Amino acid sequence: MGSGHSARAAAPAVRRDPLRHGLTYSGHRALDADRRAGLLADIRELIEDGFGGRITKRYLHELIVTTRSEA
Repeated sequence: MGSGHSARAAAPAVRRDPLRHGLTYSGHRALDADRRAGLLADIRELIEDGFGGRITKRYLHELIVTTRSEA
């Protein structure tokens, strides 16, 4: 039987372009260029107008430890 532990961390994403990092691992990379540009423009506007240009990126770190049974 395994046991686990999780920890949460937050990192402020205050950059010239706070969306740049998010493009490296999100599914919206698969969108065609026009749709992706429209989505990112809307998100950028929301960040600027709704959150004063500041967002916090949250991370979840999980560690699961188990024992191996001999077969």
